[in-house]
Amino acid sequence: MNVTVKKSVTIRKISDLRDNHMTLGLFCLECNRWGEIVPNEWLSSGKRDVDYINQKFKCGECGGQADKQVRPQPIDFSQGAMVAEVPTEN
Repeated sequence: MNVTVKKSVTIRKISDLRDNHMTLGLFCLECNRWGEIVPNEWLSSGKRDVDYINQKFKCGECGGQADKQVRPQPIDFSQGAMVAEVPTEN
């Protein structure tokens, strides 16, 4: 019998998102806008490796507080990863 030990993943900082191939989506309820933090871009631009859970992000357009959504790495569908086919009627 094989026992698989699963290691928990703790994701609190921007670098943790990067290390686990995730991004942080930000949504402003006040003006209905989405933004996204791509961890590599954030960190390479010299911004701090903040604890995003406690960090208050605000909308650059209206100044409203943004809701946060952790997202998996985006899939580039333009490379043929998925094709949608519409069935034809006979």
